[in-house]
Amino acid sequence: MLTDTTALIVTYIVYAVCTILIIVRLYATWARSRQWKGDDYWMILALAILTTRAVSTTLVLEYKTSNVDHPERLPPEEVRRRVFGSKLVILTRTCYAVFIWAMKFCVLSFYSRLVEQLRHYQRFIYPIWWLLVATFTGSILSTYLECRPFNHYWQVVPDPGHKCTYSEGQLYTTGACNLFTDMVLLGFIMPIIWQLNLPLRTKLHIASLFSLGIIVMIITIIRLPFVVGNQALQQWRTMFANGEVLASCIVANAPVLYRIIKDRRQYGLRGSSSMTPSTTPHLQNPYRSEFFFSANRSPIQIRRGEFAASGDSIEFVARVLSDCDVDVEKVGYHREFSDTRETIRA
Repeated sequence: MLTDTTALIVTYIVYAVCTILIIVRLYATWARSRQWKGDDYWMILALAILTTRAVSTTLVLEYKTSNVDHPERLPPEEVRRRVFGSKLVILTRTCYAVFIWAMKFCVLSFYSRLVEQLRHYQRFIYPIWWLLVATFTGSILSTYLECRPFNHYWQVVPDPGHKCTYSEGQLYTTGACNLFTDMVLLGFIMPIIWQLNLPLRTKLHIASLFSLGIIVMIITIIRLPFVVGNQALQQWRTMFANGEVLASCIVANAPVLYRIIKDRRQYGLRGSSSMTPSTTPHLQNPYRSEFFFSANRSPIQIRRGEFAASGDSIEFVARVLSDCDVDVEKVGYHREFSDTRETIRA
């Protein structure tokens, strides 16, 4: 049987790994461009929420919850402890939802910069933003409204009922919203990757990195029936939540960290100041640069032939993931990218 100690150790390990990933991402991004972008600020929020969740989870596992058989047999002191622990469960579940959706917002913010100059895909960004807002709201509402009256969430004696102790509605609602949004995000980026006129092996390589979200989906699918089948015990809820937290953090950080690692391997970058034409020959001609479609530039900058070294473009992602020298003339975009190329040539 899973013990509180085991669940707590796993919680600390997940917290440490996620914290390292986020800090490394933030440091490397700042060292590279001396600025943070929208997706990086989502990570800062996530780090604060992750810390809060680690503390609250520790207390919940120590003080227990109202999910117990025959609560009337408990001594008064144990009842008081479980009342306190049950109150913190609400905070823990809120932190879980905020962290998971912060990772989704981070991923979508990254995608929005990738497609800033690709009008065919840009039109989908705002609907997905609103979808994430709606699903996050649904998850939070299911957390706070399933048990009525609200103070029955932390009532131990008498037994407050199945809805308040098991909270299956919150589990299924959050799980369904989590699963659906992961599918939408995955379905959005895959067509963009397949638009690249690159070898199939290269496309599969790139797609595999952006498909890590499937891991989160698998954990969610396994979690729902397993936790319910084990009486929704807090230990199992914590363990599976830890798995989703870790997987979602890896998914959200993998493309950015991999891109930075590849940059440093290929060009020995120590920061944005080293990204000059003399140190990186591929930047000498902007018309043959993988940075030319940078998502951080305006249409005016494109017409002027300017480019940014931050390079969050589809060509850049393709190059750093495939080890191939992608340039504008060889990428061979399909028809929806022709307008941007004509603007460049003008």
